[in-house]
Amino acid sequence: ELGDRPTLKQFQENICEGVDGVFLSLDYAMEGEDRQSWDIATRLTGDRGELMRRMRGKYLEADPPLPKIDIIKIVLITNAVEDIFFLLSKLEQDFNPHSPEGE
Repeated sequence: ELGDRPTLKQFQENICEGVDGVFLSLDYAMEGEDRQSWDIATRLTGDRGELMRRMRGKYLEADPPLPKIDIIKIVLITNAVEDIFFLLSKLEQDFNPHSPEGE
């Protein structure tokens, strides 16, 4: 849970929707196994470190001064999302029948 500020609610929604969308795309590709679905999943599951750093900066500066607990939560959440995308990219690489390693 983050504070009641509108920008923190927007941050939470953006993170949840983004991760959910990528996960659903990967799930769809795994079920269908067509090349186009895998191509989309491949593009979506790449490294998101830079994106998370930009989001972290945007939301840390959006509504100053944020309570320290919210600052810590934003950092922890963006770090966790980076880890999630890393794991999703590993799943994509391992299960993609159209990847260069699998052909």
